[in-house]
Amino acid sequence: RRQGAFSARQQTSQNDDLEQKEVVGRVDHEEKESMQAARAVGREHEINSAVIFLKQVEVTDFSKAYKLKFLEGKGLTNEELEEAFRRHHEDQEVRKVMDAKGGNDRGANDGMNEC
Repeated sequence: RRQGAFSARQQTSQNDDLEQKEVVGRVDHEEKESMQAARAVGREHEINSAVIFLKQVEVTDFSKAYKLKFLEGKGLTNEELEEAFRRHHEDQEVRKVMDAKGGNDRGANDGMNEC
């Protein structure tokens, strides 16, 4: 009889341990996701600054390798660099469409130059 009671307590203890590990694992996962989201929001400024840098007339003639090296030196990650170049490319495409439609007056483009 004592053996059965000990075995039941041991099983309960093992179940409690498993449940605690599951909870800790969920919390760790949620915390990691939360930290990644906070980092992404916090780094939005750096991505926007990179896009502004890429838009500068003085920079347009620089090689992509130089631009990448410069922005890496500012601490941007590969993902942030890709995002900055993607946004810059999209802005260029929008400007081309606007210019083709005759919307190249300053009033129509003022918002396009800000990031």
